[in-house]
Amino acid sequence: MSELYRVYYYDCPPPTHQIRLPLIPVNHKTPGHINFNTHPPYQLRRALHEQLRRTRKTALRLGELAKSGEWSLNSHALKALLRGEKKWDELTNEDFHYHLEQKCVDTKLGMDITTLAMDRLVDVIVLVAGDSDFVPAAKLARMKGIDFILDPMWANTSSSLSEHVD
Repeated sequence: MSELYRVYYYDCPPPTHQIRLPLIPVNHKTPGHINFNTHPPYQLRRALHEQLRRTRKTALRLGELAKSGEWSLNSHALKALLRGEKKWDELTNEDFHYHLEQKCVDTKLGMDITTLAMDRLVDVIVLVAGDSDFVPAAKLARMKGIDFILDPMWANTSSSLSEHVD
């Protein structure tokens, strides 16, 4: 019978600042703002983090957000522009997303896998991710005799990651 050692959850705290939207809407003088502190998806994520902190056998590992981000055109809007289905002057703020980079999350995950493997704290590791950054940690865990299982949640994984998991 197997016993759960711990669930590790890796994320970054959501942003809490306010930023200016990329475009000035029609009949407006300013572009307006988005307040991440009151933005529903980020409120939900903060609530999730708080619940995880109180959950038994769960370790919340938070990285950091980059100090600044940038607005990027959504892929569906870019494709519509390229196909001629949309013109540049038809773009709205909904055609953009604000991209912030996470820092230290992958490092923390790799360090935890390494510690679990080197100290032989577990027999099985289940990684729910598809990032090939974890190949060295997965390879080390397998060399230490740990059954390393990957669940990419329907995402395509790199061949190098698939090669180094059980």
